[in-house]
Formats: sequence, structure tokens, C-alpha cells
Amino acid sequence: MSGDSRDDAIQKWNRRAAPAIPDGYVLVPREMTPEMVDSAVKFAINVSLSSSYGWAKYMRDLWGINLAAAPTINPPETDSKLMDACTPRDDTPSKSRAKRVAAMKGGE
Repeated sequence: MSGDSRDDAIQKWNRRAAPAIPDGYVLVPREMTPEMVDSAVKFAINVSLSSSYGWAKYMRDLWGINLAAAPTINPPETDSKLMDACTPRDDTPSKSRAKRVAAMKGGE
């Protein structure tokens, strides 16, 4: 791959559109956060299952509790920070990228 082709590919990657989130969908963490676990436990210990309030209703309500407690993000801002921290550049040594990623995560 020639230098021009690589640079073109990097520029194309940097200009790509963020994945669209369909209506009715939200981004949530892969693993539950401590806040999500706490809210789920607080909900669960106060629930009594019965013939009128069964497992299906309980699971739908628990899902709603978890979604309400999930952290929210600003995708464009987050995407911009991640792209700046992680995009390979010929003039940026790996150590500098690692420092930017650490700073973005609250490190250095």
C-alpha cells in the first residue's frame, strides 16, 4: 500500500459517520455499573411475585429500572475524543497516543 493510499484510508476512516442508533434503542454498558446493580437490587427486594404480577412483568420492570440507571453519553463528543486518542498518525508516537488515552480515561 503506498503512502498516499494509506493516508487516504486514514482520512476516510476519520470522516466516517458514527453508527446510527435506531429509534427506540439506547446504548448501554456491556456490564452493569454499580449504580445499575444497586437500583436493580433495591427494586428486586421490594417485589412480591403473584398471579397478577408474574415473572414476565417483573423482568420488563427490572429492565426499565436498569435502563433508567444506565449512564448516558454524548456520542459525538465521545467519538471525537476516542478518534483523537486512538487514530494512528505517522507523526504521533505510540507513547503519545497512550498518554492521550490515559488522560481521556482520567489518568495522567
